Amino acid sequence: GSPTIVANPVASPRGGYYAGTQSVTLTCSTAGSTIEYQIQNLGVAAGGTWTTYSSPVSVQVGKSLYARATKAGMTTSAVVRNDYRFRDPDFYGGGWAP
Repeated sequence: GSPTIVANPVASPRGGYYAGTQSVTLTCSTAGSTIEYQIQNLGVAAGGTWTTYSSPVSVQVGKSLYARATKAGMTTSAVVRNDYRFRDPDFYGGGWAP
């Protein structure tokens, strides 16, 4: 049968370690779907108001980007979390800065 759950949205770039703010694009492979997102401090769960995605989102380091995709008549996707953590650009060779 036809899929009943909207595909999970994908963030690009994905969460990881960055030296500064990232411009994040969200996509969903389900045609006609609407992506919603929210930005929270690291470790804070998604909650409250979702914003409808229309253009790349600026995500500062130290933040989590939550995204979900919806479409009428289908089950909303899972909520996807990407964490954007600070990487000290002067720190190399021993793993990640604390």
